[in-house]
Amino acid sequence: MEERVSLVNKCGEKLIGLRAVPSDLKEKNPCMILAHGFGVTKEEYGLFDGLAEKLSRNGVIVYRFDFSGCGESERNYTETSLTKNKEELESIFEFVKKDKNVGKIGLLGQSRGAAAVIISALDVECIVLTGAGHTSKEKFAKSFGAEYNPEGISNKKKSDGRVISIGPVFWKEWDKYNIMEEVKKVKCPILFVHGSKDVNVPVSEMELVYENAINGKKIIIEGADHGLLPYREKAYGVIVPWIVEVLK
Repeated sequence: MEERVSLVNKCGEKLIGLRAVPSDLKEKNPCMILAHGFGVTKEEYGLFDGLAEKLSRNGVIVYRFDFSGCGESERNYTETSLTKNKEELESIFEFVKKDKNVGKIGLLGQSRGAAAVIISALDVECIVLTGAGHTSKEKFAKSFGAEYNPEGISNKKKSDGRVISIGPVFWKEWDKYNIMEEVKKVKCPILFVHGSKDVNVPVSEMELVYENAINGKKIIIEGADHGLLPYREKAYGVIVPWIVEVLK
């Protein structure tokens, strides 16, 4: 069963999310918060739809929200930044902790959402990172082509044809966080799941972060891309049992 939920972030903007609950809801249940990537939504092209369904079928409550400027949530995405994602994840965490049916909590971040999860430093039991890695500002800026404008509005065309626009604050704070240093501060178990054919964030970029994790485990899904297609079922078969075991 899934229901629509909402909260107001620190900037007074409404964030819209979904709460999936097990059919055999108990007094206290393990819970996962899913954080989506750059310019997408709480569905994460279907990746999070499948995760929410399979996790809830295995007794886990799942929360997933649109970050501000994405999907149904308020604000213009041109004002997004990693700091803003971090602060919103903190607000989501506080919101979830108030759920009387929630016990142990874990985080899952996909792509840019993984960076937000790492720097959030929230007190959770486990972290799952998919499509995560250390991508340089230069490489990411290059993906915008002629539409890269660090002092104004940069436009990036997504694979689904949508154009994502971001403002200068996104670039100005890029070097504020060193993901490889931030991951060293994470004490809980981290599961890295990555597609061998990920061209957005190659395996080599994931390895840079993984090698700095204190309590990390990595699994490569052979033949899968950045969104773990076409082998999502194989990925779910790895992610879900690991979460259930860690949060039991």
